[in-house]
Amino acid sequence: MEDNEKKEPTNGNGAEKDIEGIKEELNKCREEKEENLKGWQRERADFLNYKKEEIKRNDFLKDFVSEEMLFRILAILDEFELAENNASDDIKKNCWFSGFKQIKKQFDDFLKECQVEEIKVEGQKFNPEFHEAVEFTEKEGCAAGEIIETIKKGYTFKEKTLRPARVRVCK
Repeated sequence: MEDNEKKEPTNGNGAEKDIEGIKEELNKCREEKEENLKGWQRERADFLNYKKEEIKRNDFLKDFVSEEMLFRILAILDEFELAENNASDDIKKNCWFSGFKQIKKQFDDFLKECQVEEIKVEGQKFNPEFHEAVEFTEKEGCAAGEIIETIKKGYTFKEKTLRPARVRVCK
């Protein structure tokens, strides 16, 4: 008998048993396939969730490192502003002073690119989320809680307070 010829069962019972066995095996294969597919889909979903969490974690770490660097730059900028505010009129007339102001402007521009914004305090009421009260004083003509003067500028980074503005507040 050749290999590609089919064997004919001698009785009808044998063929039915073969067919039942094949159907059973087919059902087992289908169940196994479904189980493997569901497992793969779960693993795929877990992997995508892991990827999203890893991206969030990396963004958090990047922002944390950026904040640390920005604090240092703000300290330098504070010194520039202090020097600029305390410079005499004679010094302000020197040509190198315009270069000094240009460097300060470059720091300001860099901070804007990094999404760092100055906290506006003029005409504002004291808000502990954005302001740190250094002193409470009485002043004629001002309402309680009104900011009188800025001692040190405050900044936000990506809409989060990086450094609160230090202010004098009216009692």
